[in-house]
Amino acid sequence: MQINTITLTGGTKARAKDVNDNINILKNAIYSLEETVNEYKQAIEELKKKPTREMFDIYFSLDGNAPTGAYPLWTGEWISHCSSIYPDFWTELGNRIQNNAVQAITEEEYEEALEEFGQCASFVYDELNDRVRLPKITRFISSIEEITDLASIENDAMQNITGKFGGTICGDPDGAFETEADFVGGIRTGGYQGRYYRFDASLQVRTADETRPKNVRLALFLQVANNTGEIASMNTQLIAEELSSSLDSLKEAETTALTAIQTATDEALKRLESTSSLNDIQEALETINGSF
Repeated sequence: MQINTITLTGGTKARAKDVNDNINILKNAIYSLEETVNEYKQAIEELKKKPTREMFDIYFSLDGNAPTGAYPLWTGEWISHCSSIYPDFWTELGNRIQNNAVQAITEEEYEEALEEFGQCASFVYDELNDRVRLPKITRFISSIEEITDLASIENDAMQNITGKFGGTICGDPDGAFETEADFVGGIRTGGYQGRYYRFDASLQVRTADETRPKNVRLALFLQVANNTGEIASMNTQLIAEELSSSLDSLKEAETTALTAIQTATDEALKRLESTSSLNDIQEALETINGSF
């Protein structure tokens, strides 16, 4: 890390504030990283509860809280650092995608599916950024007829309703038909009377902005980490030790860097107290920069 050189005017003594600002930036960066490491540790502790469902199991629940090792399928969830936290799931998903057993699409295609259908049954497998986006499923699930139907999406639809009638006055309408307006016409040989009819399915059935059967809504989950064997193979202890070791190294680097900065700052400020030469001030600031 390089502390930006401070531009001073002749005769102005340097202040330690500019250096302290850089120290605070370093501290904040390390605190942020420490929070991330603690989140990983918490995720690993959750996995030690050893869920019993198999990986890739999809199931409904009356509880909206995700079971251990599972993720919701109604949110379009992203799993970051997937290969580190769920290595078996990451590898197996990659194999299934390669064998065309699971459909994977780009992030742009995923968003297009959400725009058109409101849901998406495919994965986003982002190898570059080590993350996976799970399917987002918010409507009804049906089985496939052909393997090529896998992860396909359909919008709602209903069977067509047709009907007809004719003549002049046909009497009062029934069912989904209703009178819209009567009219009277005339020709030389006499007059006639007619009627306009309108079709409205809501007169006969319940209507909404989509066609759906009667239903009960439950929480849908995908199991990402499976049974005891799966959790054991993740070697959570090793992951936890590596994270702790990394954090200790960062803290040690922080202490060393802060000590070096403080020492260089103290020396530079002593020199600045005894001089008003711009060249000496610049040399003192270079001392501070060179210590980091």
